[in-house]
Amino acid sequence: LRSSEGKILLVHAAVSMGSRRCPDQVFDLVLQQCPEEVPMKDMYARLPLHVALQQTEWSTTLRRRYKPREHHVIQNLLRIYPEAAHCEWKGRLPLHIAVMNGHSWYHGVEDLFRANPSAIDVVDNSTRLIPFQLAAVPVGESAASLDTIFHLLVTRPDMLENSQIISTRVNKTSQQGSWSKVLNMQKVIAVAAFTVLVKSLTRSQQ
Repeated sequence: LRSSEGKILLVHAAVSMGSRRCPDQVFDLVLQQCPEEVPMKDMYARLPLHVALQQTEWSTTLRRRYKPREHHVIQNLLRIYPEAAHCEWKGRLPLHIAVMNGHSWYHGVEDLFRANPSAIDVVDNSTRLIPFQLAAVPVGESAASLDTIFHLLVTRPDMLENSQIISTRVNKTSQQGSWSKVLNMQKVIAVAAFTVLVKSLTRSQQ
């Protein structure tokens, strides 16, 4: 991966591989040697954090979304450059990119939220969904993370009611590609509401 000037960006390259191909020890060494690259953008205007949250670029099956071990990468990138949580890429904040690629609350999403709490109710530019709605949509063969939906909603319960308005807008907007499945947002909202209810009842019984 290179910058717009053609410079090879080692941090971008390391996180693009995912932790299964780039062990934490190797990533830490690259980060130690090139911390100045963490706030730098590649030729596609992506920060290392954006790349880390996306699918694996080297994989022919593009299944990097199933990678809970990226938590170490997310934490350290935010430690060096916490402002990255506020930087959009193609109209999407890192929180949006994370939940729509299968990252969960306890493996990076919480860190992104803590670094930028205001992102909790920001509408994604492409899907017109807010983070908890994106988290309620299954990724590939993987089920939605109930913990992620629950924690995103607990921080702002009013989003459940507001999402009804967003749902109406989305249903009136034509969608293309795989996201056409998201048009029936009433189902997504119902899943989220049920999740909060079950989690609350479980906690009250403990």
